[in-house]
Amino acid sequence: MGNAAHCDGAYTTEDKKTGDVLSTHYTVHLYLNDSWAEMEKEKEGTKEPADAAAGPGPDDLVGGATMFLSDDDNRRVDVDPKYGRVLIFQHEGLYHGGDDVVQGVKLTMRTGELVISLCSPYGFDEVMLTIAGL
Repeated sequence: MGNAAHCDGAYTTEDKKTGDVLSTHYTVHLYLNDSWAEMEKEKEGTKEPADAAAGPGPDDLVGGATMFLSDDDNRRVDVDPKYGRVLIFQHEGLYHGGDDVVQGVKLTMRTGELVISLCSPYGFDEVMLTIAGL
């Protein structure tokens, strides 16, 4: 079963040395293999002959797109897995989910952007720190 539409929540932690509060505001999603749908899209842009009868091989990933939905659920954008593709999106108010993997294995890595809030006499600034493995 796919991943139902949701908004990612922020991960918040405190730096024990400085007392700074760190929290995530963005999701970073790295795809580690290609989907059959993405491989077919690539073939359309080449002079490679299309074989309508050929379908996915037994080890090909079928399904598993990351979907984004509009607020009214009337529009949808799919991002198919492609090796090396990085998808970065905000947590707040962006509904997304994962389609069912019908065949094969979807390989991905999810992490986040940690943001440290620094107060200065001149105003409020944010410094972005990338932390892998959240």
